[in-house]
Amino acid sequence: MRILSGVQSSGRLHIGNYYGAMRQFVQLQDQGEAYYFIANYHALNTVREPKLAQELTREAALTYLSLGLDPKKAVLFRQSDVKEVAELYWILGTVVPQSNLERATSYKDKVAQGISPDFGLFAYPVLMAADILLYSADAVPVGKDQIQHIEFARDWAVKFNTQYVPGYDPADPEGKERGHSPGLLKLPAAHIQESAATVPGIDGRKMSKSYGNTLELFGEEKDLKKRIMSIKTDSTPVEAPKPTTDAPLYDLLKLMLPASEFAEVDATWRAGGKGYGDYKKKLLEAFHTTFGPARQRRSELLADPGELERFLQDATLFTRAYTPVAQTEPAWRSLLTARWPYRTGVRYPLTSDARVVLAPTFADRYSEAGWRTVFATDCSRFHFEGPASGFTRRWQPPRGALNFALEKLRYRALGLFADNAVGAAWVPEFIDNRALAGIHDPMGYAERLSQGLVSEASQGPLLFAFHATAAHFPGDPVYPFYRRYVPPTEPLDRRLRMHFAPVTPGAKGAWNREGSEGLYDELLAQADAQVGTLLDALRSSGHYDDALIVLLSDHGESFHADRPDLAGATSVHGARLGEEENRILLAVKPPGGRGLAPAQVDELARLVDVGPTLLELSGLPALPEADGLSLTPLLRGEARPYAPLYAETGYTHVSPEVFDPGHWPGVPRTFDAYRLRPDGVVEMGEAADAAVLREKDAGAFDGERWWVDRPQADGTLRRTCSGECEGPDAEALAAWLDDVRERTAESASRRVAGHVDDRNPRPPGNVRPPQRLLRVWPGQPEGAAHPQPRGG
Repeated sequence: MRILSGVQSSGRLHIGNYYGAMRQFVQLQDQGEAYYFIANYHALNTVREPKLAQELTREAALTYLSLGLDPKKAVLFRQSDVKEVAELYWILGTVVPQSNLERATSYKDKVAQGISPDFGLFAYPVLMAADILLYSADAVPVGKDQIQHIEFARDWAVKFNTQYVPGYDPADPEGKERGHSPGLLKLPAAHIQESAATVPGIDGRKMSKSYGNTLELFGEEKDLKKRIMSIKTDSTPVEAPKPTTDAPLYDLLKLMLPASEFAEVDATWRAGGKGYGDYKKKLLEAFHTTFGPARQRRSELLADPGELERFLQDATLFTRAYTPVAQTEPAWRSLLTARWPYRTGVRYPLTSDARVVLAPTFADRYSEAGWRTVFATDCSRFHFEGPASGFTRRWQPPRGALNFALEKLRYRALGLFADNAVGAAWVPEFIDNRALAGIHDPMGYAERLSQGLVSEASQGPLLFAFHATAAHFPGDPVYPFYRRYVPPTEPLDRRLRMHFAPVTPGAKGAWNREGSEGLYDELLAQADAQVGTLLDALRSSGHYDDALIVLLSDHGESFHADRPDLAGATSVHGARLGEEENRILLAVKPPGGRGLAPAQVDELARLVDVGPTLLELSGLPALPEADGLSLTPLLRGEARPYAPLYAETGYTHVSPEVFDPGHWPGVPRTFDAYRLRPDGVVEMGEAADAAVLREKDAGAFDGERWWVDRPQADGTLRRTCSGECEGPDAEALAAWLDDVRERTAESASRRVAGHVDDRNPRPPGNVRPPQRLLRVWPGQPEGAAHPQPRGG
């Protein structure tokens, strides 16, 4: 069952919101697939000041979380984050009769209050219907006063389906009984808690922000007491029985007290002998008993909102940013050079130095301009920057096989010897090295790193790059982050570190996805605190305000949410192309703060765009032959040229066959894929390199659709599409991907008298024959496609 509902962020939330809807939200999150949104579009009808609108949206999110909504069980999002709701709003409006809107209770109530109606108020029910219908909800938990909106949504869905779905029968909306076509828009049902569907306000009318008669869930104690003591009552004497109709105080007591306790109140109420003041004090006690834990939780959340959230107050957040390859080493090479992975030579972890394509980096540009350039990280197992990075100073542990051996040392007591100057003199890999995850002190490292950052910044212009690795395997959270999100019922070892569990269909790991995500959240909180330590050091030293700061991630993480048969398996990044693994964090704070720049940008951004952006904002020369484009037009609120994402998979512990049966099996997941150099450095071997390049999926994304090419075991290349796969935009992206693939290194094919080179089974030329390409998108049966032009 899919559950959907929302609460408007037009003011402080009150107990009417809770009993009318939000309590149901929390209860229902365990009963189905739950989606709850903050209706910030609706709020614009009454809240027009931007900063207040943002504050109230955050307040609504804080309220949801304080009341017990669990992000691991339910999806919580802002209405405005889903742009398609505005599209459906307009399309749906074309089938809505004006007479329906004129009889809408929400419209008539506001007019009766003397509010001058505008289009937003008049069309409010259409937007609410779009909210409901877009997600194909089965149940919509609402207050009793909202039933009309559900009825409207059902009626308009029928009109829409009748208009746009040939063969649709309103009498058989799902097409199950008579074989008719099912509707595009599903008819929802209201889910109402009859005992508390409508909550009375302190003046006896329905509790509503617009009436000013609310009891705020998290209001000040003084104001709360004043409001409760002002609840409307009549002049019945103390000794006389009290009326139970048109009695908001009675109704609120019935709502908030446990049944047994209310039975006693009901008896004295009907018998007389107590005054309304006693009952109001009783209601105040009930309020604190009911909402005390939530108010405490809210205080805790406010005390620690997270360093990222604090930083975003000064920055522009790019909500749709993506990496071309979801693995750190190749992603950083693309970041530094602003080039796609196939042009950098670094296309998987532990790439041989001999394969790196030397190219200018944005760090080179800063060094050439006389800036100090520093790269820092506490883990070099899968990411080590050498001179080709352009950084003149690199603070990182030595790389080599010893780091993989040190990973097995889990004894914190060893840190008394290892993580200090003596240990570092004996084995340099010991000091500030997260490979020793059971010993490493991440917060102490962050403190020492922040001191180095301030010291470097005080000596002149500085480019400083820090790769925080806390959330990577094997992942030992430290105090105070460990055991924060993982259920205490889990075994202790599961609450302390990641465990490797093979990603094999049907072979469930010893853990579960909820536990894996909980541990990952603890590691992210630890990384957040590390970043906060650096930012605080910049603030206290006076360098923060004038600094250009970019906060980003180089990949996402998949916990196999779409594959129940992989529950408990180790998470992965770089195995599939899509939202979970390729979508990243990206936020930019220009010198002096955000200023007039937007708080968030929803246009597509790519990791390769970061370098060009930094150089333009710093007034430095651009990189030659870059694939990335500067994001500065978007920071100014302007448009920029067409800029899709090219992406490819990496090399992970998961065979591609797990996610794509029939995929070319690729490289064996064994130590044989690597070789050990005489200096102890581990790198990919020659044979494995060729196989890794052959097994890669490659794709393109433009914000609306993914085209992905997958090599198959039978030698064909299977192309699939997800998202909006029809129309000229989809065709343009597919052609763009063809053009990019033609230029990739592994696509080169030697012509021999017009025949295919036997060493490369892929035919040469500009036309890919039908037997080599399968195009698949929703609704189209698999099969050979027409020959596709490949550019040239």
